[in-house]
Amino acid sequence: IMQMDAGLDTGAMLATASCPVGRHTSATLHAELAALGPPLLLETLDHLEAYRSRAQSQDDSAATYAHKIDKREGLVDWHCPAREIERRLRAFDPFPGCYSFLGATRVKIWQASVVHAPTDMAVPGSIVRASDAGIVVACGGDLLCITQLQLPGGKRLEAREVLHGHTTQFTTAGVFRSSPDAAG
Repeated sequence: IMQMDAGLDTGAMLATASCPVGRHTSATLHAELAALGPPLLLETLDHLEAYRSRAQSQDDSAATYAHKIDKREGLVDWHCPAREIERRLRAFDPFPGCYSFLGATRVKIWQASVVHAPTDMAVPGSIVRASDAGIVVACGGDLLCITQLQLPGGKRLEAREVLHGHTTQFTTAGVFRSSPDAAG
């Protein structure tokens, strides 16, 4: 809870609450943080003078500006480590969502998990295997198992559901790329 002043988000901090980020997406983290706010605000208002007496000024030199997220930031760079891609998927869920191209098809990728196994020198973006457990893709030094995705005009589906209808598209010959016509 912040004391209002003339600047944008520059007032003294009266009270704070936190929660672990864990495996949250931006949507689930937003919901959890939103639930923490009302009780903290009521507590602060009930004891406002006590909170004001121990308010902490913010350090302007530590302030950062968060730019508006652009949809293009959701493009997956398969040369990055799987852990970084997996975190980006969670950060950009629901907006803007992460995506990549498989042939000419733009595929949104919603959920995935890191696979701790060597890539056996596979090209980043190449599909290593596809099964009901997910679509395993080579990344920068490790693997990512895509478990939820979305095809154009469709809804979010578990990987096994997509594979049952599109088995030829998600074979080990497939390579996710940064554009529909990228050669590598």
